[in-house]
Amino acid sequence: MGAIDLVDTITEAGVAPRGCIVGEPSSMRVVRGHKSMNVFRVDFHGVAAHSSLTPEGVNSIAYAAEFVTFVHAVAAEFRTEGPFDENYVVPFTTVTANTISGGIAVNTIPAEASVQFEFRSLGSVDREALVERFRAEAARLERMMRAENDSAHVDFTVEAAAPGCETPADADIVSLAGQWGGVVSDDKVTYGTEAGLFSNAGIPTVVCGPGDIAQAHAPDEYIELEQIAACEAFIGNLITDLSAEGE
Repeated sequence: MGAIDLVDTITEAGVAPRGCIVGEPSSMRVVRGHKSMNVFRVDFHGVAAHSSLTPEGVNSIAYAAEFVTFVHAVAAEFRTEGPFDENYVVPFTTVTANTISGGIAVNTIPAEASVQFEFRSLGSVDREALVERFRAEAARLERMMRAENDSAHVDFTVEAAAPGCETPADADIVSLAGQWGGVVSDDKVTYGTEAGLFSNAGIPTVVCGPGDIAQAHAPDEYIELEQIAACEAFIGNLITDLSAEGE
């Protein structure tokens, strides 16, 4: 969260940094790209009724299920049609519905159902346009629900969002990070960082840090000591190099 205010402060001050290095676990590779991260919640508000009186109710679970079907149809579209970027382990935009809840009893038409879904998009995908596709589908389903009962409605909420990062291979920050000990690579990562915030502000940005994301966010997460040593050497080289430039 602090990165948002930091980027705003840099921009307002008119400062033009040569580059930015975001310290996230990259095995000390100099990573110049990652996907955006976008998380949503869609709440379907139907009308409860006894299951023997279906015309009196609006089944929120049924409409939530239709939305999930749409989410996975979009996922299949990206998986088969692209666009693709082979520098990623998963070279296309991913879309998944990951939580769903609703209903109170087997003999009651459910009034409430909720779906959480996310997408992680390549830099070549218009993420705002993609969000609007999902909003439009939620609005379409809302119209169908209201045709059954005008009190029914759908709420579409953006729960979290972070832009992706796409830094050119010939950016100075890439070669600088390589000089300081980072391993220059064309690899891009699927996890999100604040790198996109700096990149969107016109600051050339790479991700470089000790450890592997596969070892992070787990009960026994760890970083190899040799990775810590490599990071210390990197920071030492950075300080030495930039201090010499100031002399």
